[in-house]
Amino acid sequence: AFKPDVPKIGNEARKPTIELTLDQFREHFTYSDERDAVVRIKYEIEHGKADLTIPTLDEFFKEAFTWESLRVVYLDIKMPATSAHRYAGRMLEKIQQLISNAPRENIKGILMVPDSLVLQVMKGRAQETDSDLAFTWDVEFPPGLILNPTKFSAIGHATSSLFHNSVASVGRPTVLTLFPWRTYRRTIERDIEQWNKVNSDPARFNAGVKIDSLVAWTINESDEMKCLAQMGVSGIITDKIKDLVNVAKSVGR
Repeated sequence: AFKPDVPKIGNEARKPTIELTLDQFREHFTYSDERDAVVRIKYEIEHGKADLTIPTLDEFFKEAFTWESLRVVYLDIKMPATSAHRYAGRMLEKIQQLISNAPRENIKGILMVPDSLVLQVMKGRAQETDSDLAFTWDVEFPPGLILNPTKFSAIGHATSSLFHNSVASVGRPTVLTLFPWRTYRRTIERDIEQWNKVNSDPARFNAGVKIDSLVAWTINESDEMKCLAQMGVSGIITDKIKDLVNVAKSVGR
């Protein structure tokens, strides 16, 4: 139900997010705008009173590290390829610095990167700096009819000769893809088979890198959560956390 306050055509703030200062971004995108009482009141009715100011990465990690149950932080890197060489390496170093300052040693950082060039630059900088961050080349389905779902295999992306990642992730198709759930389930079934195959001989299939996790996103229907959990995915990203907790308990995960 949230609708961002997108600047009108001709407004100087109508430009890519990456070209805005933090103050400009917060001013023009409703979450931090005190004037938009309707959105704020609606949010507080549904979720309780909260500070809706868009946080910096430092502020986010400071809050996240207070959660004693925190084990893994997934960061979805929405950076355009045109900005990869200028910003991707710097972002990698910043994230690594913040993860390194975690109050507990067992907190892991995983970067979900849909753009291959951004991923290349980040992985290159990670190798240069001996970073222990993990990566996944995030798979998304296009609209229309998918005749060959295996083309969008998360395991196939993870074992790409460019990357050899230790994490695989694939997003559920939207309604713009025909038969979205059936297509997704077929892809996951294939990925489970390939996952077991790769990990049976990582040296042969993934340059010696074992794939630790297969993650499905964004799954908000309880029956789909249950199906995926029973199929054997290692993680599910959702907006309905309580529903996922209940499903996990019901299937013993």
